[in-house]
Amino acid sequence: MILFLISLTYLILLNLIFKNFPYIQHNNNQYHKKLNKNRLVQIGGFFLLPLICIVLYYEKDYINFKYNDLIIILSLFFIVGLISDLKKNFNPLLRLILHAILITYFSISNNFLIEQTNLKFLDFFMSEYNFFNYFFTIFCILVFINGLNFVDGINLNSQGYIFQVLVTLLIILYKGPFHDGNYISIINNLIIVIFILLIFNFFFNNILGDNGVFVLGTLITIIIIDFTNNFKFVSPLIALTLLWYPAFENLFSIVRKYINKSNPLEPDTEHLHTLVLKKIIQIKVKSKNKTQQNFAGLIMNFFHMPSMIVAFSFYNNSEILGLFTLFNLFLYIVIYYWLLKSIKSK
Repeated sequence: MILFLISLTYLILLNLIFKNFPYIQHNNNQYHKKLNKNRLVQIGGFFLLPLICIVLYYEKDYINFKYNDLIIILSLFFIVGLISDLKKNFNPLLRLILHAILITYFSISNNFLIEQTNLKFLDFFMSEYNFFNYFFTIFCILVFINGLNFVDGINLNSQGYIFQVLVTLLIILYKGPFHDGNYISIINNLIIVIFILLIFNFFFNNILGDNGVFVLGTLITIIIIDFTNNFKFVSPLIALTLLWYPAFENLFSIVRKYINKSNPLEPDTEHLHTLVLKKIIQIKVKSKNKTQQNFAGLIMNFFHMPSMIVAFSFYNNSEILGLFTLFNLFLYIVIYYWLLKSIKSK
C-alpha cells in the first residue's frame, strides 16, 4: 500500500513537472502522427528507474547479480533512451551498438548467462562453447529490448504486456513447490509500479518512451533469465512462451523490411499492433483517437492472454510450452497478413 501511494504521488508530480516540457510531451514521431493525434508524455524512465532502485535495494542480498551493476546499466539505458527521445535522428545502429556494449558488460561482470533452454542442440553449444553462451544471452536480451520498443506504438500494449508477464510469474511462484518470499516481494512490487503506469497510460497518455522501454525491457529480460536459472521446477521454455511477442515482432520486422528493401533499423507503421489500430480507424469506430488507441491496446492484451494462461498452467511442461509458442508464431503471421490484405483492399 505504501509503494502504491508513493508511486501514484510520484507519477502525478512528474506529470505536473513535465506538463509544459515540449521534448517530453509531444505529438509523437513522424511515423505515428496519422495514427496517434494525442499529446503523449514520455516519462516512463523517469518514473520507473527510481522506483526500481528502491524495490531492488531492499532485496539486493537475495538477487543473483550485483545490484550496483544492474542500476548502472539501467541508468545508462535510460540515458540512451532519453537521447533517442530528444534527438529524433539518433542513429539506430549506434543505439544498437550501445545496447550491446551495456549488456555485454553486465553479462560478463556478473557471469550472467542463460543456463539451459531444453533444446538439445542449443544446450550442447552453450555447454561446450562459453563464447556462444555469452553471444546467445546477449542476442536474446537485445532482441527483446528492441522488440519491446517496436510494440510501444499504441496505448496499453507494452505496459499491459509486461504487467501480464509479471502477474504470470507471480502465479507460478505461488503454484510452485516452494515459495521464495524475496522473489515474490520483488515481482509483487514491480506489478504495483507497472499497474500505476498502466492506469496513467490509459487515462492520461503517459507512455514509456524509449527512456522507459529500454529500462523496463532490460529489467524484465534479466528477471526472466534469472527466474529460469534459479527455479529448476520451471521449464526454461517458459521464457519463450512469455517473451516471444516482442522478440518475434523484432525479428519478423527485420525480415519484412529486408524483403521490402527498406532499412530494418528504421521504424514504420507496419507492425501487428499498428495494423490493428489502422483497422479500427478504417471501420470508422466513432470515438476519439485516444479511445481508438486504448481499444487497439486492449485487443492486443487479449491476444497475449492465452500465452500467459498456458505459461502458468504448464510451467514445467517444455513440450506444451514449445508447441504453443510455435502456434503463436503461426497465428501472428496469419492475423498479420489478413489485416494487411484487409486494410489495403479498401
